[in-house]
Amino acid sequence: MLTNHTDDRTFSMMRLSSIPYRLRRVQRNDALLFPVDEDVARSITGHSLEELHAQGRLFSEDFAEMKDQEATPAYGAGCQAYFYIDNAGDFLPLAIRLIVKGREDSALVYTPKDILDEWLFAKMTINANDGWHSTWGHTTMSHSAAEAPYLAAIRSLSENHPIMAIMNRIEYTPWSIRPNLQDSLVNGSMDTGPKYYPWTADAAREWANKVYSSGETSNYSSNYFLTNLRKRGLIDYKYGPALKSFPYYEDASVLMQSIGEFMTSFINSYYKNDKAVAGDRELQAWLKETVPGQVHDFPAKIQTRQDIIDILKHQAYLNSIVHAIMSGNGNQLDVMALPFTTAGWQLPIPTKKGVITDIMTYMPTPEAAAWQVATYAAGNRASWKDTNQTLAYMFDSADLLGRMNKQTQAAAAKFKTDMLALSDQWRTRGFDENGLDRGMPYVWNVLDPKWAIYWSVV
Repeated sequence: MLTNHTDDRTFSMMRLSSIPYRLRRVQRNDALLFPVDEDVARSITGHSLEELHAQGRLFSEDFAEMKDQEATPAYGAGCQAYFYIDNAGDFLPLAIRLIVKGREDSALVYTPKDILDEWLFAKMTINANDGWHSTWGHTTMSHSAAEAPYLAAIRSLSENHPIMAIMNRIEYTPWSIRPNLQDSLVNGSMDTGPKYYPWTADAAREWANKVYSSGETSNYSSNYFLTNLRKRGLIDYKYGPALKSFPYYEDASVLMQSIGEFMTSFINSYYKNDKAVAGDRELQAWLKETVPGQVHDFPAKIQTRQDIIDILKHQAYLNSIVHAIMSGNGNQLDVMALPFTTAGWQLPIPTKKGVITDIMTYMPTPEAAAWQVATYAAGNRASWKDTNQTLAYMFDSADLLGRMNKQTQAAAAKFKTDMLALSDQWRTRGFDENGLDRGMPYVWNVLDPKWAIYWSVV
């Protein structure tokens, strides 16, 4: 990652691996975020922006809302970006727009045709947006989105209910993220940290609440793994080419398949048919409780075995995969790694092009760099690698399995065996003859089942 950090494929492929949650295809009826000079677009892609859009080859990220946040002495911008699938099928960056409050009409657009340090500056600025999204957005997209239905379950299911046992195992240690952030960031026990971001700790809390209340991170069933990817046009899109390489989807799909197999064996062993699910009064009480419990977009019914399987799969997905990507190895080792991303700049965003000839003058102070490295390195939890806190051990609990039937015990053993083998397989990954791993100029194993943590650790 550090060796190839200036490679445009590092920048673009991070959106298909470690930071996939704000990327979307610009679909047929979507408006364009901003214009790009036609001659420039053609010189980079061979097509105009409008042609890429019509062909279903255009993708975008939009962090424009970040320009309006309460600022610190550091500097940043709300960014928008375009990516595209080229004629060879590769996923590459096209343009980045840096939006500063009060200068919206004169926002600068950077492309690979600009001078090296200015294009790198633009890439690092939107990376900081993605890093902010992962750092603060995960509190609602992983923690809160999973804790709300869990709280409703606590109020509805008895401790002897088998589904409650699974929920307890998946959640493990809930609730702590909000008081932790309140004490450390807002009340000031870590007041040396927030000033290195362009935006304040209060802005972080306000922004996290906004993306949650908007439904972006809180919606339940519409954020199911495959449902959400289809909604954003990243898979199964019929009006444009498929992504040739999508490492996040490829790896997460394997994990979700295994999680689904376990949940199917578990549910089918306790419920003989769909009628048994519909007749479970505790399950129906849970469904009813999600309304006053404000579980946004929770399924409207739990009438079939598949209904409850899908819910439990999503709980596991939020706690393990989403959390590992946004607040585990994905965020900590990739997008927020210096020197490819800085939390904030120490000089203002330029008002014209051609002025950034030495990006080091914009880089953070040594103290800020040390804070960023220490803060995000701690999040990768290297000491937990190959321990029983990892995804391979999600259902490997004597307390849990001692209460379960033989079919569930067998399914848990198979899950663990499969995950250990998968980890060994993924750890053999390396670069091909072109110096790439699945189209990336870095080896990506963030979801390694013997490293990714199975629960939403704080």
